[in-house]
Amino acid sequence: MTLDLRGHGRSEKTETGHTLPQYARDLDAFLDAQDLSDVVLVGWSMGSLVAWEYVRQFGTDRFQGFVSVEQQPLDLEQEGYDHGVFDFDELRGLMELAQTKPHELAWSLIDSEKPK
Repeated sequence: MTLDLRGHGRSEKTETGHTLPQYARDLDAFLDAQDLSDVVLVGWSMGSLVAWEYVRQFGTDRFQGFVSVEQQPLDLEQEGYDHGVFDFDELRGLMELAQTKPHELAWSLIDSEKPK
């Protein structure tokens, strides 16, 4: 079973509610509506961030397992949290590359040589 987040895929397009905390609440409402428990939650990319936010808000009581695909728990380093990946300047640089030179960004994230 899959969930399209609001404004994604085939779900209704909305102008509001596009925050991780709201997506996590939407996930909780979906689990309630489907009467689901003991689920294996799989989040891919941004879906992983939503899943981590769900865990922050609601815990793991409904989970039999949790799989995070292609996303770390937090992009930005924060004091007292060991799992952030980038400092602010690095993250800003990556966002700039994403908007101006997406192919260069892709190659910066791949651990291999760029083709000639």
